[in-house]
Amino acid sequence: MLTLYLPEYKDLWFRRQMLEDEKTMSYNHAWGGTIPFPEENWRDWYDYWIAEPENRRFYRYLRSDEDGFVGETAFHYDIELDGYIVDVIIYSAFRNRGYGGEGLELLCAAARESGIDVLYDDIAADNPAISIFLRHGFTEEYRTEDKIILKKELLHEQIGIRLERFTEDDKALLEQLVFNESTMKMNLGRVFTQEEADLFFRAVRSVNGSGGKEGYYKVFACMEGKEEYIGMGALSFNEVYSAAEIEYMLLPQYWNKGYGTQLVKILTDMSENSGLSGFTIAICDPENRRSRKVLQKNGFVSARRFINDDSEPAELLIKAADPASAGFMIDPD
Repeated sequence: MLTLYLPEYKDLWFRRQMLEDEKTMSYNHAWGGTIPFPEENWRDWYDYWIAEPENRRFYRYLRSDEDGFVGETAFHYDIELDGYIVDVIIYSAFRNRGYGGEGLELLCAAARESGIDVLYDDIAADNPAISIFLRHGFTEEYRTEDKIILKKELLHEQIGIRLERFTEDDKALLEQLVFNESTMKMNLGRVFTQEEADLFFRAVRSVNGSGGKEGYYKVFACMEGKEEYIGMGALSFNEVYSAAEIEYMLLPQYWNKGYGTQLVKILTDMSENSGLSGFTIAICDPENRRSRKVLQKNGFVSARRFINDDSEPAELLIKAADPASAGFMIDPD
């Protein structure tokens, strides 16, 4: 049986053994082959990948009941690609035993449980391991002379998020968002004052108590058999644009895990079934690339950029069968 194993510091001898083995690292010949991993570098590496992964990195050994440690598997968030890149290495002594494919499936399952919706790999064009990735659901995204970018979309329905209207007892949950600097930097540009938080919560209670189709929702994710509060989603009617508007905020520890993409899909479905309008809009900071990409994944297109009432730049995105018929000139961006 093959399992994922979180290595202890003392186990890093195996990683050094792999990285310094020419046969194991032959796939890396285009980028230099073997990689030195002296013991003086272990602490910094261990802290970065194991002790403090910051919800952006995942690393495990592959451990077999019969053979012990047989390889490593990992994924990490790549800023340029704006996605997660995988890594699977099998020690040369244990190749051709099926560990590569089985390890890749274990890695995909771990990514899915973390809420990640897409995985990538950049692999040398002459690396025979390409066939393993293709057999396990990866497809070629594009290629250059030196490498091939592979992609696998993980199933959204496996993520498991649930929405529930905020009640009068949920002020503390809402304040987790509006007083969080990272979350609010991507929205208002600053955290709320206490007075603003109080006013916002009263508005939320008023909307949710009206019994209408509009609403503010707590968002929960199922993790390891239990639910955790991860943020807020909202559906309202924007009188300026005569359109249904969706909004969402997530706590930063749940970014880059696929929750935003699924939440926007759920809110958009709610909007389309609400009868509030024939199309849906969302407004975000044009510098918020993460949120902008989430909206675009769900079919939104940029309609205009403007300065909002707080003198801050803003971008209007729209999802409609025919945006032009809704009165919008679409930004070709």
